[in-house]
Amino acid sequence: MQQRIKIQLGVRVTAINREQQCVLFSDGARVGYQRLLIATGSRVRRFSGLVDEGVKLHYVRTIADARALREVLAPGVRVAVLGGGFIGLEVAASAVSRGCAVTVIEPASRLLPRSIPAEVGAFMLGLYRRHGVDMQLDTTPLAINRHPPERWSRLIAAKCLQTW
Repeated sequence: MQQRIKIQLGVRVTAINREQQCVLFSDGARVGYQRLLIATGSRVRRFSGLVDEGVKLHYVRTIADARALREVLAPGVRVAVLGGGFIGLEVAASAVSRGCAVTVIEPASRLLPRSIPAEVGAFMLGLYRRHGVDMQLDTTPLAINRHPPERWSRLIAAKCLQTW
């Protein structure tokens, strides 16, 4: 069964007419619906720990952020991803595919605890480990240092990248 899902990029919604079941866009377009899902995403959670002066953090939220991240992910680069949620895991997978050595640091005792059943989280954990990702669960980073331990040369916080 085809779902007929349509994504509208590059325009703003100016109004939602619930009586007529339609959405009005900034470019004048009007789209009708039977069911409407408003998926605006969540806000970026900033790293709250100490960050050394001179450390530049990049939060992955937009396509431009993802493109900037892609530019620094190169074979042999060591990467730490803060957060084992959907975005963090996608960053980890992308980094591994580009030849990086990746560590995921997740404060929870399992992956995606609010989003998926424990069995699926365990499967994802095994999958990432089989692809060479070092998974550090039950671990909360306290600081980002200008000169990190030898094993990390880049630090990415599921939404956050350090370069120096």
